[in-house]
Amino acid sequence: YKPMSALEKALPAGATVHIDHFDELAMAEQVAIKHNIKPKVAIRINLQADGVPQWGRFGFNLESGQARDAVMRIVSGGRLELAGLHCHIGTFILDSEPYRQAAAKLAQFANELKARHDIMLSFIDLGGGFASRNTLKDQYMPGEQAAPSYTAYADGVLDGLAELQYPARRMPTLV
Repeated sequence: YKPMSALEKALPAGATVHIDHFDELAMAEQVAIKHNIKPKVAIRINLQADGVPQWGRFGFNLESGQARDAVMRIVSGGRLELAGLHCHIGTFILDSEPYRQAAAKLAQFANELKARHDIMLSFIDLGGGFASRNTLKDQYMPGEQAAPSYTAYADGVLDGLAELQYPARRMPTLV
C-alpha cells in the first residue's frame, strides 16, 4: 500500500518503487508528470509455481498477461523507467523448486522485455519466504531437519536465472 503522499515523497527523492497494481501505476505517472521526472520503478509479479498457493492478491499476474499489460502501459506512457521485476511466492516454503520455477519465469519475462522493448533490467527481486531453521509451534520435525539449506534455495534460484539471456556485464542484480 503506497498512497499518493508516499509516492510524492519517494519518487522525486530518487527511490525505486515497486508498483503493485494499475491504480498505483497511474499515481506514479501523475507524480512523474507533476515533478517532470522519469523515476525508476519495478513491477511486482505474481505467478504460479508448483507446490505453493498463488499469491494473486499482490502484483500483476504473469500467466494472464496482466504483467505484459503493465509493461506496455509503462513503455507507451513514457513517464516511468522499468528498472526491475519483483516476485514474492510465499512464506515458509520448504522446497527450493518453487524458487527455481519463479526465477526461471522472471528470467524468461526479462528476456521477453529485452527482445520486445529493449528493456535491460537493473535488478530482479525474488522476495523471500525461505523456511526458518527454527522449530515452530506444532511443527512435527525440528526446523533444522524440515527446512532446506540456504544452498538448496540458492541452487534453485541460480538454476532458474540461468535462463537469462543478458550479456555477462549487464546481468541484473539479484535481490
